[in-house]
Amino acid sequence: MDSSHAPQAIELAHTYGPVLGLSLWGAMSKFFLNIKKSAQETTFFDFVGHCCVGVFTGLIAYIASEHYYLESNAQWVVAGVAGFVGGYLITLIEKA
Repeated sequence: MDSSHAPQAIELAHTYGPVLGLSLWGAMSKFFLNIKKSAQETTFFDFVGHCCVGVFTGLIAYIASEHYYLESNAQWVVAGVAGFVGGYLITLIEKA
């Protein structure tokens, strides 16, 4: 990596790192809530898949809310909620 790109990479990490963490937290909390509610057996791959989908939807929602110039606090809320609900969208698609 060229040293001229290092400040930009650090800025991106400071911006999107916490967003990814918040989305992951939302996805994990939804996954563990689902485990607590249902007696269905889950695997590690279910967990990883749910977290990946939650983080992806949280990131996309954050970028979209940033594009529409929402306030900073609203952007964080959108990212967290999208991470929480992201895995549920896959469940809806599977049932259809």
